[in-house]
Amino acid sequence: MNQTDPAVTRTLARLPAPLRIPRTARTVIESVERPPSVLRRAPPWRPRRGAVSRLRSAWLALTVLGLYALAPAALAQQNGPMTVITAPATERDFVDRIEALGTLQANELIDITALITERVTAIHFDDGDAVARGQILVEFSRGQEEALLAQTRAVRDEAEDEFRRAETLEGRGAVSQSEFALRRRERAVAEARVAEMEARVSDRILRAPFDGIIGLRQISAGATVSPGDVIARLVDTQTLKLDFSVPASVLGALEPGAQIEARLRGGGDRPVQGSVASIDSVIDPVTRSVLVRAHVPNEDDRLRPGQLVRVDLLSNARTAIAVPEGALIPEGARTFVYVAEPGETGALAAIRREVRVGARRAGHVEILEGLESAETVIAEGALRLRPGALVRPVSSIQDSAPAPVAQPATEASR
Repeated sequence: MNQTDPAVTRTLARLPAPLRIPRTARTVIESVERPPSVLRRAPPWRPRRGAVSRLRSAWLALTVLGLYALAPAALAQQNGPMTVITAPATERDFVDRIEALGTLQANELIDITALITERVTAIHFDDGDAVARGQILVEFSRGQEEALLAQTRAVRDEAEDEFRRAETLEGRGAVSQSEFALRRRERAVAEARVAEMEARVSDRILRAPFDGIIGLRQISAGATVSPGDVIARLVDTQTLKLDFSVPASVLGALEPGAQIEARLRGGGDRPVQGSVASIDSVIDPVTRSVLVRAHVPNEDDRLRPGQLVRVDLLSNARTAIAVPEGALIPEGARTFVYVAEPGETGALAAIRREVRVGARRAGHVEILEGLESAETVIAEGALRLRPGALVRPVSSIQDSAPAPVAQPATEASR
């Protein structure tokens, strides 16, 4: 009865030296093997065959697991400093982002329509052509108007000659003042009629009002159109307008000229840079948001009016100290890092320090308080440390070229 089970003895012998179960633990295990006599003598409480053996095995497993949980600390005490990966606290560029969704609009957009009822004689564009300002797009029948224009020009020339003769005679006193005034009035009327006919002829020639891309034409040569009939759509897409709404609470960060980044939904990660052009003067009383309009260049013709884009409004550009995200140890509302500093013996020790974090960017976090530039923090392995523990850096994460912008810790998005 006083001998230990051979299975227990073999299990204890396999454990590493720092994990050997002490004599007191063996006594507990042996007591499980030999229950008190009161349990053996009470028939109602006698366990079934094999129950004691199962209880003993469970107790042994729990004891071994507990000892293995303490293995890292025991091994660390036995093998010396903990191996960690360090990184320097460096200065990086950060920019706060305000996210929103916006819609692209053409800088200029019109429907080219007919001003008169007339037959189309010529069309000078194809679908999707780039046209310049003043370029002739459509010509209408204008034979009658051109004939009338020639007639009025002849009348104007005659009226001009009569006026010149009357002017010469009036200087000699050979014509009355009323006659001279009549000739002058006739010349003015003739010039007005010529201007009228020139306008009527011009109405029969449609020109592009600005540079842009012509859309799909809706008519054919020989068709008769009426005022208001749409011939085609002309858009200017060299620069696009981007309208988006932001919460009224961020109005303090908005001003004309502020930089933005626009990304197409599902169009890749390459952003398009732009700037805020104007801010609406009225806040929506229902959504408590304000409409902002930005201008976005479209030199590569990748954007189209009507597309939905994700907008990042950039503000508060600054340079701040940053550390890798893996160095942070959050505990409730507080955040800590371990700084590798020489201890009393000269060896590196992990010094726990509380920090205040700000914006985040890919892989790095802005440190507002608690660290100085060039201090060395423990980037990997910090969760296994205790304050004052000795550490041995095996490698260091070197600083890389910072990205131009950063993600804030809290973002305002619609």
